[in-house]
Amino acid sequence: DGHHRYETALGFRAERSDLAGARYLLGYFANAYSRGTSLLPIHRVIRAAPPADWTERVAGLSGWRATRCEPPGETPVADWLAHHLTPLADRHAFAAEDAAGEAWLFQRPRSAGDALSIRVIHEEILAAALGIDATAIRDGAVAFPKSAAEAARMVRAGEGSVALYLNPLRAAEVFEVTAAGEVLPQKSTFFYPKLPSGLLFRLLAED
Repeated sequence: DGHHRYETALGFRAERSDLAGARYLLGYFANAYSRGTSLLPIHRVIRAAPPADWTERVAGLSGWRATRCEPPGETPVADWLAHHLTPLADRHAFAAEDAAGEAWLFQRPRSAGDALSIRVIHEEILAAALGIDATAIRDGAVAFPKSAAEAARMVRAGEGSVALYLNPLRAAEVFEVTAAGEVLPQKSTFFYPKLPSGLLFRLLAED
């Protein structure tokens, strides 16, 4: 986690090769498998209205199946997802809720050599089915709430058209990606708990 900070430190080192302290970066390491460490998903909220037939487009993709389900209503979204989405962790899956209060589950089996679910969802759902490519995402077409409750609030408040609720990645999947020298797609994971910010500073001045 924290690759933005690491990349910034590399850039600073390149700019200030004359500064001895620029060769160092303060880091904190934690065991991702430790009891009490959680790897949580970051959800997606589509800001603009998707195509009217977007659910049919997704269901028409190879291997995908769409199931309309009872929306969360007054049920806490986390409980609703635990009942509907969590049991699908062994496959590519996500739940969706739109501004009209409709809800669906989308799923397809994993196959050998498949990419991570988060990458599959970006490539097959956002890009192929909804026409939201990486450039549109960078331009703000998608928001990335860290909690399902916030994603639901945004859609219900008219700040987005559709919330896509995701299952978390497994720690082993994260390490498979990093071992291959790759990085995860934008906003893939949220490690919790986070360290308090500003607890300790590393001074880079020569003196």
